[in-house]
Amino acid sequence: SQSQLGSFILRAFLAHDTRPPSESAVFAYAEEHLRQIIASRQRYQPTTRPVVSDQERETLLTEYMRKKRRRCVGSAIGAKGILALAARAPGQELASRTRTFLRDHHTRLGQIEALLELLAHSEAPAALQVLLAVSHHFRKTRIQDRAGELIEAIALRHDWTEQQLADRSVPTAGFDDNGEQTLDYGERVFHVSLDGALQAVLKNAEVKVLKALPVARAAEDAELVKAAKAQFSNCKAELKQVIDQQRAELREAMCAGRVWTVGEWQELIMAHPILGRLAQQLIWQEVDASGAGRRHFRPGVDRLPIDTEDDVVELDKDALVRLAHGTMMSAADAEAWTAHLWDYKVTPFFPQINRPTPPFDAANPPFAIDNPLRGTTAPGILSSALEKLGYIRGGCDDGGCIYDFTKDFRKAGVVVSVNVEGIFVRGGFDGEAELISLSFACANANGDIVRLRIDQVPSVLLAEAYADFLAVAAVCGRPRA
Repeated sequence: SQSQLGSFILRAFLAHDTRPPSESAVFAYAEEHLRQIIASRQRYQPTTRPVVSDQERETLLTEYMRKKRRRCVGSAIGAKGILALAARAPGQELASRTRTFLRDHHTRLGQIEALLELLAHSEAPAALQVLLAVSHHFRKTRIQDRAGELIEAIALRHDWTEQQLADRSVPTAGFDDNGEQTLDYGERVFHVSLDGALQAVLKNAEVKVLKALPVARAAEDAELVKAAKAQFSNCKAELKQVIDQQRAELREAMCAGRVWTVGEWQELIMAHPILGRLAQQLIWQEVDASGAGRRHFRPGVDRLPIDTEDDVVELDKDALVRLAHGTMMSAADAEAWTAHLWDYKVTPFFPQINRPTPPFDAANPPFAIDNPLRGTTAPGILSSALEKLGYIRGGCDDGGCIYDFTKDFRKAGVVVSVNVEGIFVRGGFDGEAELISLSFACANANGDIVRLRIDQVPSVLLAEAYADFLAVAAVCGRPRA
């Protein structure tokens, strides 16, 4: 009953707070902005032909209508105290609805802070993972700082570090240690397991794979059936959230050179029903106490570490473990591991090999890497490509021009900055945007942000940021005028 009440209150609060404008107001807004675009083009580009094609008209109307629908006409901030009763809502629902609100309503800072308080009060693993993500990657410093304060308070209560809290709060999506769970219909029982592609596979008692849970029989308990269907739905949703978040978390751990003791690695990663399977799609490295790399390995299907020759690797109990990277491998090792993954038909959880660092003059290292392709594209396409990779819009000048997108690798203490031209705060579809350069910065002992020369950036982080940079550069396909 607490869970049901919490879910109801959360949905009601968000529905009232995000109440959209009427469809007539939405259409009027889009029509007015379209008229302004047509008038502007006719003023500066006199022509007898239509300045807006039918296809572009539909695109513009759709985009402006979408923007207007996101401008809420209501507010529930005055009733935020009611969220105290929503803390027992399912953790997956708290996480999912908060993520959606952060994405669609990132300017509603008061409501966001109230939702962060709710996540902290819940302490459900899925909720804590969202709180951790916000404390590291959110466009408003005020929100990052508040999330960090809440995380610090939770960790202090449990006598953990923030990293220990993060490791111990990764949701399991309902799976047991063997990566399985049971759905009970009363008369029938169904089983869910994780396959090699990290998909939730549903099977009946005869081990036949099912696409969905079947309709209940007349003799089966309706409440049990309802609970089983909710469990399966939550399992799939939470599984996707864990995979998406851990892809970002583990990649950042790789860039920062984070290490685990062998015991921590076995307990927190390999024993976890989801992380243990993710680890099988990654290459790891044993590290000695001084930080020097030793052998590379990958967990096999039985979760025992193996090398490229399929021999079991006996890890030193006093050693450390980190994620491997091609910049720290010999050419022979990189080739051997590429062949190993191919032979085992393993799709890497994210790339680790063949990620080179950018070329530069070692005798005179620059502070930035210029875009080698120098193409242009629509502003929306360029900003979307950067945001999909986790980069956040930076500051802007008095004219509303955004000059960079940033990504804070806090574990490494480095901020990656991508310089752009032609993107404005108010968006828009006209004009051309260009990717200019890639640079890095960090805070010095006084807390001041200082730029880093390329040779001062950790090699793994440099290679990964450069890979992102080239991927976005490839999106800018039009030759520069």
